[in-house]
Amino acid sequence: MFSFLDNGFDAMNCPRVRGSEGEEGDLWWWLNYYQDHQEYYYVSDGDVNTISISKELENRVNQEKISKYGYKLNLY
Repeated sequence: MFSFLDNGFDAMNCPRVRGSEGEEGDLWWWLNYYQDHQEYYYVSDGDVNTISISKELENRVNQEKISKYGYKLNLY
């Protein structure tokens, strides 16, 4: 997860997606990465106050931030 709600989130070290093609970290590299790692797919319900993640990733969520910002955590 690259979310500020992830326990491992480092705002000073976020991956940047470039619009170029042919290098690691560019748009096409990321699209291929997620095609090969479908376990990271999700479908948003459209509610900006609900965080939906798989149960397997629950331990990565910063529960203090969930409470602080008033989010609802939906595990599937």
